Amino acid sequence: RALASAANPPLASRRCRASQGRPHFEERGNTLSIGFGIFLFVVGAVLAFALNVGLDWIDLTLVGYLLMGAGAVTTIIGIVLFSRRRTTVVHDETSHRDEVDR
Repeated sequence: RALASAANPPLASRRCRASQGRPHFEERGNTLSIGFGIFLFVVGAVLAFALNVGLDWIDLTLVGYLLMGAGAVTTIIGIVLFSRRRTTVVHDETSHRDEVDR
């Protein structure tokens, strides 16, 4: 029975091991914002250029332009945050001591 329990760990430990290789939500947040920004831009472009529906109470062309602007800003912010996270700063300190043999 000891071999059987070691080969099949409890479900909770299987979940922990399964999530170790995947990035956490905080690490994936920047890529999600890039994808969401592109989605907003595409929906805005469809509303602004491809949809010819006239409504009295809303201007869909203006809404499309606003969504395109929001998508562009969201995508740019996501790219900036993604590039900031990927930079690595290495501090290399070298100390030189001059010792005189006496």
